[in-house]
Amino acid sequence: MFSDLPMFRLLRRSKPPAADETPVADTAKATDDVIGAAAAAVLAEEDADGDGDERRTTPRRDVPLGPAVRVEFMLLGRARSLNVDDVSLGGLGLRGTVEEGRGLFLGQKVPQARVMVGDQLVLVADLEVRIRRSFRSFLAGEQVHIGCRFLGLNPLAEAELQRLLAQLMGQRAR
Repeated sequence: MFSDLPMFRLLRRSKPPAADETPVADTAKATDDVIGAAAAAVLAEEDADGDGDERRTTPRRDVPLGPAVRVEFMLLGRARSLNVDDVSLGGLGLRGTVEEGRGLFLGQKVPQARVMVGDQLVLVADLEVRIRRSFRSFLAGEQVHIGCRFLGLNPLAEAELQRLLAQLMGQRAR
């Protein structure tokens, strides 16, 4: 079953070991090679500050406590508002109740979503839902996380987004 996977292929022997060979040493070396390759892949994915939590093409930043950052949009004839958990130049991580996330599915486009900080409009952009998962929060109950990416940001919108990221980084450093 697993013999088709490359890392298990290293551990499989094509012939029985001779009496003077030490198959344990060969297996240990092959295992070390696999672990070394995996560690190199993980190190290659680390972000600039070296903490290893960044695997995206653009750095993602958590939204600090303070003024609420949210996304407002219309869906199925209803106004929706979801909190923003994290933001990057590539997209947003949204969080809300299951009811607030109802109707958002993988691949769905959300036109003219408004990114708000407090009561101030920061950005209007089209979004595409890339991931959706449910989880239970001890305090808030059943929640949904919706990962979205920006679609076709113009240079002015990108500049506004960079300004928002800089503002969030400044708040996070305090």
